[in-house]
Amino acid sequence: MKITTNPVDPKLFFSKNDPQDIRLGDCAQILTENIADKHTDLVVWGYPDDEGIHLNGGRTGASLAPEIIRKYFYKMTPHPDCLNNNDRPQILDAGDLLKPLHSLIERHEQASHIAHWASEKQIPWISLGGGHDYGFADGDGFLRWACKEQTDFNNKPLIINFDAHLDVRPMINSQANSGTPFRRLLEKYPNQFDFLQVGIQPQCNSKHHVDWAKSQGAEILWLEQIEKQSLLSIIKNHLSKNINRPLWVSLDIDAIISSEAPGC
Repeated sequence: MKITTNPVDPKLFFSKNDPQDIRLGDCAQILTENIADKHTDLVVWGYPDDEGIHLNGGRTGASLAPEIIRKYFYKMTPHPDCLNNNDRPQILDAGDLLKPLHSLIERHEQASHIAHWASEKQIPWISLGGGHDYGFADGDGFLRWACKEQTDFNNKPLIINFDAHLDVRPMINSQANSGTPFRRLLEKYPNQFDFLQVGIQPQCNSKHHVDWAKSQGAEILWLEQIEKQSLLSIIKNHLSKNINRPLWVSLDIDAIISSEAPGC
């Protein structure tokens, strides 16, 4: 499948035009076919699409997020350790997934190909939503690569989802929405990855969905557990089981307290 994206506006690549004050915008360039195979430290792309949120009865607006995130992301300075010997981190921005007159499922398929491409090249990548239904697309692209790479049954890929919701609702009439991504992944890749749900809130999830997720091997860390323990120690414990396995992290903004993320 040919993947087409809308290139990011280079005006978002913020710069102070000061060699002594390098910003991430100074480190970024638009991903093109000519530079697709060059060395890079990070690939970024966006999903300006919130149809899945609308279909789930949620509040739309997340389609605006990729541009807004970039606006502030590219103003940040690189970590000092990334600037040794006057070397800058290399960021390729692949732009935004186009939203032609295709179904949401077809757009998910296109998005999955982008995630698979970056995973196969073993380039760290960040995708910017958009609705969390694209969690399936990203996870699918990641797992198509990771499950093929991992031949050791005890070395399964690990997916960590920071979220208030489990997002394991069944699709109705084959229609995906922002509540379905991890059910789709668990059904497509049964027993092929370890799954950790972090920050889940009891008032946001039905008992049926909790029981179903546990029956599929998902481990749930409830918000009250995290409040009583150190989140860092909990995560470190899981990562220490095998530090060499592929890892993909998904973050739903509703996992963050509303005073810090009022957009949600």
